[in-house]
Amino acid sequence: MKKNNVFKTITAGLCFLSLALFALCMLPGNDLKVQAAAGNAEQISIDAYKNGQTAPKPTADEHKGWVFAGWFEDADCETAVADKTNASGNKYAKFIPAEVVNVKCQVTANTVATTESCKLRVVTTVDSLDYQEVGFEFKIGGNASFEHKISKVFKKIVAANGNDPFELTPDYFHDSSQYFSTVTLTDIPTAGFTTGIRIIPYWVTLDGTKVYGVGRYARVEDSYLGIVNVPVRLYTDEDVAAGYLEVSYDKSIFEYYSGESVSYDVGIIFSEMKTDDTGSVIRCVGIAEDLTDSSGDISADGMYINLRFRVKSALTSGETYTFGVSEESFCDKNEISVSLDASDVAYKNINK
Repeated sequence: MKKNNVFKTITAGLCFLSLALFALCMLPGNDLKVQAAAGNAEQISIDAYKNGQTAPKPTADEHKGWVFAGWFEDADCETAVADKTNASGNKYAKFIPAEVVNVKCQVTANTVATTESCKLRVVTTVDSLDYQEVGFEFKIGGNASFEHKISKVFKKIVAANGNDPFELTPDYFHDSSQYFSTVTLTDIPTAGFTTGIRIIPYWVTLDGTKVYGVGRYARVEDSYLGIVNVPVRLYTDEDVAAGYLEVSYDKSIFEYYSGESVSYDVGIIFSEMKTDDTGSVIRCVGIAEDLTDSSGDISADGMYINLRFRVKSALTSGETYTFGVSEESFCDKNEISVSLDASDVAYKNINK
């Protein structure tokens, strides 16, 4: 599948001598029992959503920031809504923690700035097999964005870090995660190591609603420069035209990256962005893209900026660090924060 001029191939479910994937086929439309955790469903009127692709938002405080995973007839999420267009009244909307549909990356072992080419593998998870489709949306550098559909999901990943094999299971992402979904970008040339790759996982629920997960930027150079990508995300569909926020961080552990590559990516909301590093706070000012009318308002739902930090001191696996959004002035939105687990930084290598 060739969709861009930067890298040659995208291969789904690629297997290596030192990396084995144990798979199940995704079969759209199959009647499969939902593996739902208790308390994930909310009763919401389906009428406003039955004729479109818009996903409902959770209303319960304990589900803040969660993502939609389908309409169901019952609170246990065992019987999917078979015909959304003719449904009416209250139905059960299933919601899943956003961490389930997050993104982590792997690069070819021993990749450095002078390596001729390498692979970059992106991984996310799903909570069940009850989806019509899962996949990733990619935007590589200045090229147009494109999607890649995944035909298989995986129960576990067995890989090798040097000579020591290790096994990962989907709960590496979240307790609700049941299967890995993965795709590999191959033949990335040296000149592409600094190219920003925007990666957004998605799924299509059994009722036909397309839902995007937590987007992330990645570069091959992140693996050998010790760069952390922190996607700052708004969980609201209210309109914004411009805004200001401050993101605080632990200066003893991280430094705001200002190397040869950019120190931030504008994400999917803002076409213009300025940042100002003042000690342990990053000030961000953005102007919305696609200003088609006098108001210039667009939906703020999704990732709207990706900040890049260099790790200054060692992180211990399993430790979590929070980057706090302290002054958010996007139409008075709720305060949010994003958390970084050390596993996001410690790239697991893959071998050729």
